[in-house]
Amino acid sequence: MAAPAYHLRTNKAVERLLFLKILRKIIPVGEMADYTYYSFGGPYLDDFRLIHENFPDMKMVSIERDPDIFKRQQFHQPNRNIELLNNDLHSFLAQYDAGDKKCVFWLDYTQLEYYQFEEFMLLLSKVSPGSIIKITLMAQSSNYQNHPNDEHFSNDGSAIDKNQKFRNKFQEVLPSSNVVIPRPQLEFAKLLQSMLRIASQKALPSSAGGLFYQPLTSFYYKDGNVGIFTLTGIVCEKAEVSKITESFSKWKLANLHWKKRPTRIDIPVLSTKERLQLQSYLPCAGRDLLKLLGYKIDGTRSLEQMKQYAEFYTEYPYFIRAVI
Repeated sequence: MAAPAYHLRTNKAVERLLFLKILRKIIPVGEMADYTYYSFGGPYLDDFRLIHENFPDMKMVSIERDPDIFKRQQFHQPNRNIELLNNDLHSFLAQYDAGDKKCVFWLDYTQLEYYQFEEFMLLLSKVSPGSIIKITLMAQSSNYQNHPNDEHFSNDGSAIDKNQKFRNKFQEVLPSSNVVIPRPQLEFAKLLQSMLRIASQKALPSSAGGLFYQPLTSFYYKDGNVGIFTLTGIVCEKAEVSKITESFSKWKLANLHWKKRPTRIDIPVLSTKERLQLQSYLPCAGRDLLKLLGYKIDGTRSLEQMKQYAEFYTEYPYFIRAVI
């Protein structure tokens, strides 16, 4: 799936900056060099640039299987702290031995396939306590809805039930064998969250009495026109869970319980002039911002989006045109 142009990915940019906040809350300043960051950097290695700017002592490894994207990464490599690997994640994990070294992994997938849950489970079984694992999945429920105009048939000529196809593909991590795929993005995101809970429990079963995957945040949003769900958690010993949850308990964006609904990110597209007009009134309620602006930004969604801006304005990205 081709990613939208970066100036259109405001929700993704907000969520990426919130991830940096999570890392600051978890990792003590003096221990940054003890962690290694792993991710799929993409052609421009943007998340690696952000990690290096905020945590310059953290080691970084990019995993990329596409040879052409790998060459683009070599061209765009922003610093020498990044180790670039031309490999696929499954092969990498098969040989990965964390030992007692802590890590930060971002499994930033652009589709929704069962192998992603398998890689998530394999990773959980290998990392050391204190490691932070973030996973991003496509949350496009319309891909699994039956429509009257569909012309998809199986080999015997019968119509394909997309709900059943989803259940067959993900049966190992579904909360119920007869689950109905919900249409609203929030409900679909909640289903994905439940599936990741089951996957984490399979990887780190309570009967083993060892490690536990504690969720920290979960968000859902639109990246362009594509629905996205993302979950961040930490692998820890059960004795450490209360200490970790206490440090996040007063952060209203935290999601420390599997049954809690994910947080929506849906910020408005504002001009620089509009943002400057609103800046001196922040922080305040979204309804007040809408009144101050004096007009709607996006029809019936305007109030909700201004509430979002009031919530996430410190993470709102600036995109500018520059002469290089």
